[in-house]
This record gives sequence, structure tokens and C-alpha cells, in this order.
Amino acid sequence: AAVLAALTKGVRVVHTIEIDKVLYNYNVEKMTETLLLNGAGSLSLKPKHATFNIRNLIQVNYYLGDSCEILPQLLPQLNTQLSFWLDGHVSSDTGIASTASLIGGKEPLFHELDIIKNHSVKNHIIFIDIDSPDNWDRLDEIKSFIKSINPHYTIEEIPRFYFDNAEKVKEYKKHLQDFWGTSSETIKDLQEFWEKGLPEKWDKNIVLRAFVGE
Repeated sequence: AAVLAALTKGVRVVHTIEIDKVLYNYNVEKMTETLLLNGAGSLSLKPKHATFNIRNLIQVNYYLGDSCEILPQLLPQLNTQLSFWLDGHVSSDTGIASTASLIGGKEPLFHELDIIKNHSVKNHIIFIDIDSPDNWDRLDEIKSFIKSINPHYTIEEIPRFYFDNAEKVKEYKKHLQDFWGTSSETIKDLQEFWEKGLPEKWDKNIVLRAFVGE
């Protein structure tokens, strides 16, 4: 979903890291089916790294591994302003999973922010998906850490879901159909999946957006 959202907003080069091998294989498989079978791109496969070149305009890189290990290797190659979507956490009711980061634990956010802090560029755009109870009560701490990267950061809180905004839903559905050829049935399943997960516990589910104004 994050990759689709980025491409929807015009991002042309994506690097995405998945620690769970099952999810990594699923994402690569679905991207292969969607693009290659429609003649829309090419695929380069390396151990733990899949690169999709789409219509000679877009590149999507999938990495299998721990973001706390891969980001320090990747960032020195990218000496420009970047947009980060940080959403690393264990997807388990008990908070226990074999795929938790050995470095950052089940919530590697602060380790990832520290890696970004040590990068040469200090005005990256940072999105943080606050969708974990462990981070709901740490907003002030998270914002303070971002300010330690650059005191000029502006930090906004954005609602995570827009299903009560008919125009937003219509806009996203149209993009899925027109650009990706997503079927109406699949779109319906996606919407039902997310709407089902909107009880009161999601009230604190927001995205932090941090940017440095010109």
C-alpha cells in the first residue's frame, strides 16, 4: 500500500524494505503479476533484492531484511533529499514475532530516525505511520527526536484514514483502476479490509509528516 501511495503522488524511484520473508515474496510476486504480465516493465532479481523498472519511468526496489541494517548501507548511495515512510513494527497482537528487528526490536522507529539523523542531508521529508500502541503515547518524544535532526522541521499530524471523505475515496479508486488496472472486486475487498479495522482503538492512528520549509 505504501508503494502504491508513493507512486500515486508522483514518486519515480522507490526503495522499500521488508523484514518478513513471506510478505517480501508476496509483494514481489504481486508486483510481477501486475506489471510483467501486462507488459508494463522488467524485473531484475538478486538475492534479497528485486528491482522493477516500469515503463522506463519508474523504478521500485524491494529489499528483504532489517531496515536497521539495510538503511546504513543504502543511504550513503543517496546523497539527495529523500522522502521516508517509516512504518516498521511487529504485526502481532502479542508483539512477539520471529521477524522483529534484532537491532531495533519490535519497534525500530528510533533506530531508523537515528540512521536518518546521521545522514549528510538534514532536510529529508519524513512520514511516520503511528499505527502501533507502543508509539501512541510517545508522540512528544518522537517529535523531539525529529527536531534534534533539524530544529527547523515543521511537524504535522494527519489522520490515517479517509473513508469518511467520499472525494478522497473516489480519487484513489480511480487511480487504482486507471493506472494499475485494479479490478472493482479487488478495490472493494481492500476497502472492506480497512473499514473493518476502524474501531475506537484506531482513534490515535495518525501519520506524522515532518518537513523543512524553504
